[in-house]
Order: sequence, then structure tokens, then C-alpha cells
Amino acid sequence: MGYSWFAKIALVLLCLLSGVVMVLKKNVSFSVETAKENFELALEADNSNTHARYWLAKLHLKYHVPGKCLAVGAALLVEAANMGDPDAQYELGCRLRVEHDYFSSDQQAFYYLEKAVDQLHPGALYLLGAVYLTGDCVKQDLASAMWCFHRASEKGHAGAAIAYGSLLLRGLFFEFMLLNKNKKCIRLYSLDYI
Repeated sequence: MGYSWFAKIALVLLCLLSGVVMVLKKNVSFSVETAKENFELALEADNSNTHARYWLAKLHLKYHVPGKCLAVGAALLVEAANMGDPDAQYELGCRLRVEHDYFSSDQQAFYYLEKAVDQLHPGALYLLGAVYLTGDCVKQDLASAMWCFHRASEKGHAGAAIAYGSLLLRGLFFEFMLLNKNKKCIRLYSLDYI
């Protein structure tokens, strides 16, 4: 009994997400090589499939597969991020935040992280909250940090919940108001001043 290409991709994704490199089911072995082939087939079928583009980029960047090319992986990751995939935007923002001696990429990293935050990606919310909390490459803004931690904790991010809880224990809380469609107002309060 044969599997459809969609079922193969689903099994390979399950395999990659669980950290298993190979799955044996009904005498059919799915490996990272098969995953690469299936993601390439998915892109041939639908070139606008950003998630397949993102996972193919991760295969090129992380795993040893035949035809592995870091430049292709980076290009696929940038394409997926520019096409609006929040996981790709977060991954690219994290990779650009790594300091290089010859290339300053903090502004680009911040750009892609903000794009992922706009789509409420929990990891991006947590990282942006940490950036606002520490004032690293942006002006320190506790209210924005608390908002990011709050939204990420609502999405189930454990680290953000801990950070948000620790700021609440310090006596800080915030009020979020939507002024109009494009503007928001966040007010930070301390229990010391009430």
C-alpha cells in the first residue's frame, strides 16, 4: 500500500520534530534524504508553500544530506521569511543576531523578529521581550517587554511565563490600550507608586 506525498511529508515532519532521524513503518524507511526529496516535491507542486521551503532550508543548514549546500539553505530561509512564514522569520532573526566580525546584522535581525512578533510567534515574542528588557540594540522599554512576555506566555512559552511572573513579583504591571487600528498604548505601573 503506497503513501501519498502528503502522508510522507507528514511522517517526515513527525520524524524531524521528535528528533528521530529514521522511521521504519511497513518496511518503508523514511530518512533525512527522503525528507529532502519530499520537500522538494512539495515545492515543485506548490512553489508558494512557505513551510516546505522553511523545512528544506533547515535540512540544508542542519543535516548532512546529499547535495547539502549552506548557501541554498540560507537562500531558502530568506525566501520563506520574506514570504511571511513566522517560523522562518524567527529562525532567520536568531541566525542574524549572531555576531560577525565583518557583518553587522542587528537591524536585520530585529526586522525579522518584529515580523515574526506581528504574527505572534511565541519564540520571537520571548526574544523580543528579552531585547526590550535588557536594552540590547534598542532603547530599554519595560512596558513593551512585559507585553511581549505576556503574549508569549499566553501562547504557552514557559520561559516567557517565568520572565513575566518575575516582573509581576517585582511589583510591575502594565495596561494595554488599543488607540486605533495602527496605534497601541502600553502604560507601565509599579506598585510602589500606587
